[in-house]
Amino acid sequence: MNGLPAISIVIPAYRAEATLPAALEALSQSDFSDFECIVADDHSPEPAEQLGQPGLPVRWVRLDRQGGAALARNAGAREARAGLLVFLDADVTVHPDTLGRIADALGGQPDLAAIIGSYDDEPAAPDFLSQYRNLMHCFFHRTARPRATTFWTGCGAVRRDWFLRLGGFDPAFDGIEDIEFGYRLYHAGARIALDPAIQVKHHKVWRPWNLLRTDVLSRAVPWTDLILRDRHVPTDLNTSPRQRVSVVLVWLAPVLLFAGPPAAAAALAAALLLNLEVLGFFRRKRGLWFGVRAAPWFLFYLFYSGLGFALGLARHIRKRVSKTRAASHSPE
Repeated sequence: MNGLPAISIVIPAYRAEATLPAALEALSQSDFSDFECIVADDHSPEPAEQLGQPGLPVRWVRLDRQGGAALARNAGAREARAGLLVFLDADVTVHPDTLGRIADALGGQPDLAAIIGSYDDEPAAPDFLSQYRNLMHCFFHRTARPRATTFWTGCGAVRRDWFLRLGGFDPAFDGIEDIEFGYRLYHAGARIALDPAIQVKHHKVWRPWNLLRTDVLSRAVPWTDLILRDRHVPTDLNTSPRQRVSVVLVWLAPVLLFAGPPAAAAALAAALLLNLEVLGFFRRKRGLWFGVRAAPWFLFYLFYSGLGFALGLARHIRKRVSKTRAASHSPE
């Protein structure tokens, strides 16, 4: 025995006083105890260390300036001593068996480079929008293929040697740094698994504005840029062919209004029919009325996903044009 922990847990924190104590408390109650916990404070106004250490020792890393979650995670990973890095968000709480499942999966499969889990189906925030948004994420992870092509820092683990070999997270993709890292990991030939039995509870409270800002500006727009950069369109999770066709149908509906309301309604109905599985999941978990209310929100999700792609495409084209102009004006 070398005295090193089996797992290093890295949690980035910025103004996380509402959720971080519960996240740390849940770790202290884990069935698996051979780990160290590193909290990387992204230069919060009030240092995260002042929140205390409920139930377990924590190593605190404070960034000199605010740099985003990618830089915070990289800073925490540099302090890690274990061969397995587990990344968690500050607003999730692990289940008692979460860490043990991660250790068993990576310990028992030497060829497995990384593994990601899922939100559970009991989100902490009780309001409709938070339940809907978190359950949708849960559904996509539960129904995805076990062979993943991306990574997820809400609850994801990667071998430290792979993480260092690829240079960690790219701060240029802050917000989707986990997705971008997962692409590099996948294209490097690493095997990534998705196991929905590895679960965490999400405590985020979603409101319409922060949902749109996160899903469109922080996720869809940079993700589109990443897809165009790598010329790789993932076919799983919420970017499956069925989801892409559904987005087209929702955007086609306003055009079909010129042919009459029935044609537009038929396009929207077809989009819902393509997604009966997720709508059925909502109904099974929260009842018929919840499923009925979720349907228009899901159509709205498809609409703003298409909007995010359009904005991302426009940004990508603008960047390409700017680079071309800069190259044409540069001295030889």
